[in-house]
Amino acid sequence: MLGRGMVPFRMSAGQRPNNRFRDVNLASEIRTEALSLGERLVAKLPGGQLYQHHLLDSGAEALEMAIGHAYQVHLEGLRSIHEKIRATVSDLWLQASTTDLRWLPEGGCLADFLDDLEQRNLGALESFMRHPVMLAFHPEKPVVGSGALGPRLRNACRNACEGVLEPRVVGLERRGGDGIDCALRVHRCQFRIPCVVEGRIEVVTRSESLVFACVVGPSESGDGICQIAPETASSLVFRPGTLPLVIEESRMGCPSADGYYAFGRSALSQARPEYVVLSKVMGGWGSKIGAAMVRSDVLRSEFALDPDEGCSDAFSLGVALSVLEAIEST
Repeated sequence: MLGRGMVPFRMSAGQRPNNRFRDVNLASEIRTEALSLGERLVAKLPGGQLYQHHLLDSGAEALEMAIGHAYQVHLEGLRSIHEKIRATVSDLWLQASTTDLRWLPEGGCLADFLDDLEQRNLGALESFMRHPVMLAFHPEKPVVGSGALGPRLRNACRNACEGVLEPRVVGLERRGGDGIDCALRVHRCQFRIPCVVEGRIEVVTRSESLVFACVVGPSESGDGICQIAPETASSLVFRPGTLPLVIEESRMGCPSADGYYAFGRSALSQARPEYVVLSKVMGGWGSKIGAAMVRSDVLRSEFALDPDEGCSDAFSLGVALSVLEAIEST
């Protein structure tokens, strides 16, 4: 019912709002803000390394993206090794079919020998696909609501890596650097490579790591990330082999002369982490936003991140940008 003096309002066809253009403008604004936020976060990372950023709707999604990328890169490396060995086996079979090469390490049929070799090498590859290994440091005081370390990381790995049956999380102590080297020695797979030596076939073993990442998780103590003993930090900073480091920041900001990120004010200040993950700390506990940053020199083109897609929450983006500006102005 209309009140006194009120007339019904009728909108002509030309006056109707165009939702399509409104949605396009909103999407463009979100994209612009996401790119701005991501670029500013990357610029503040210590070490002067180049990173590619990707914003998502939660810290859990950001952690899964980092873990999934590290897993896929390691898997592709092992697949490449396996394919090269298969090519070697094929060449050996052709060579044996045109020569008198029949001397096997344990005697028997050459075809059976090469088939058994292929099955063993395939098993080595599948051992990683089924049970990849992550290293992670026990937190001295876990962040409230972060969940138990092992189950949380195993769940993130299952969500990020298709086909993984049971990822293994090996806990490390923050005091002492022996655990990393021990874990890298224990968790390995063995590829068997045939070669011809003086007319006979011999087999050499190539050992490869099943460990695809080392995660330094959040903590409420210290500068937002648990302090790691100097010898342990040295094992991470000056890693002799390829052990991708995933740093999950629990406290961004609180800027000081020592740097903007918490890990930059810890014993890991000299580390060049392959992955840095940010979660609730960007916008408070009420907003939905997370960020995964991947070092550019380890970023594979086939697993490239798209910075234009991910976080779709305009409110959370606005909060994160406001928090960043407030910190910078302090």
